Amino acid sequence: MTQRHPRSFLKRLVGILSRPASILDVNAPPDHPQSVGLDIFIEQEEGEPDLLMFQLVIDGETLTAFDHGPIDLPELERSLTTDGTFSIWTCTCGDAGCAGRPKGVRVKHSDGIVRWYDRDTLHHYGFAVADLTAALHAASAAARQVLSQQRSLGIAPDQNASYLRSAP
Repeated sequence: MTQRHPRSFLKRLVGILSRPASILDVNAPPDHPQSVGLDIFIEQEEGEPDLLMFQLVIDGETLTAFDHGPIDLPELERSLTTDGTFSIWTCTCGDAGCAGRPKGVRVKHSDGIVRWYDRDTLHHYGFAVADLTAALHAASAAARQVLSQQRSLGIAPDQNASYLRSAP
């Protein structure tokens, strides 16, 4: 077994850490748009009303409401056309800070692509605006269908209920 001097390890570590952030950041903005969808999720807890929520699916991987918080549909819709910081993930109560996501998602648009930087998890995402818009409309329509069949189903966060009543 070869022993290495601790200083050589530290030199390599300092060399790695001094590289530009884009080399270090495995979650750097994608070079091409990621596939995106929205899934409906029904949370069922014993003794609590069942709640309909939305979860984001990126490149086939579901970012669960349990791990990330449910999607705030009005915030998501605003982020489709406007640059800024949005609370796209939130808590079932509707307060993103309650879910441990107080910083929100920084959103920028360029050439039909919307880029997200999740300031709480430090992840980058990039989607075709048309794909994200289509996913939002499809999931909203599917949710309205489910709600028409299961009238006792609650919706979380609350702001999604009014969105689903008014959205196309």
